[in-house]
Parts: sequence; C-alpha cells; structure tokens
Amino acid sequence: MKILVVSTPMTGHLNPLLAIGHILIAEGHELAFLTGSPLRSRVARFKANFCPLPKEADINANEIVMSDE
Repeated sequence: MKILVVSTPMTGHLNPLLAIGHILIAEGHELAFLTGSPLRSRVARFKANFCPLPKEADINANEIVMSDE
C-alpha cells in the first residue's frame, strides 16, 4: 500500500510519525512524507520518499523568533 504521511515541520510532530512509518515500511508499505525541508534528512534515514511542504509553509522551526510584543 502507498501511504502519504503529513506533518507540520516540527520534530516533535514528525518523530512519532517516523516511528509509525518505520513499522509500516517493515511491513512492506511504501511511504512518502510531506513535511518541512529542514527535516529531509530524518525522512531519508527511513528510506521513505520526501515531499517538501509548499514554499509558504516550509519553515525552519530553528529560525522562529519569539518577540515580547
């Protein structure tokens, strides 16, 4: 079965899905992950296909600046 896994570009959201994806891949399913470009290497470790989020949503969580305003 082909499965698309979609996650916001935050490691806390992606990591649990990667764990589930690992199980699904071991069972013979083909996975593609749609998430942020900065997380491409995490997806690649699982030998799953990577699809970047659209440009407007493809953020790097490490570059988010919190303001006091």
